[in-house]
Amino acid sequence: MVNVTTTTTLNVSDEDIETIIEMAGFGIAYWASAATVDSEARTYTVIEQDADTAHSITYDRLANVIIEIATGQHQVGYTRAYAENYLRELRDPETAEYAGGHIDSDLADVIVQIAALGEVTYS
Repeated sequence: MVNVTTTTTLNVSDEDIETIIEMAGFGIAYWASAATVDSEARTYTVIEQDADTAHSITYDRLANVIIEIATGQHQVGYTRAYAENYLRELRDPETAEYAGGHIDSDLADVIVQIAALGEVTYS
């Protein structure tokens, strides 16, 4: 057996990142008291309700987390299927334009939690 490691470069658009942020607005309300976007700095800052702690997340981190979820680097239950569909379409230039359509509020919640907290803490 031979193990082969490959590197693939994917282009996650700012539009897809903004879809994550938009959908997170619906998905994180049960654990976050506020969230703000700084499109110039390309950051999304989320404040936890109970901890009153602010977490600043870069657009790059959000993009990496959705790919990490799609490739099984996080155990996140059924939302992984949505991330896998996103990745599948992102890899296909014919459908990449619509890839963000797979990002719903549940997946966005998981993405933001992993990006901000390192794991899914709230459910």
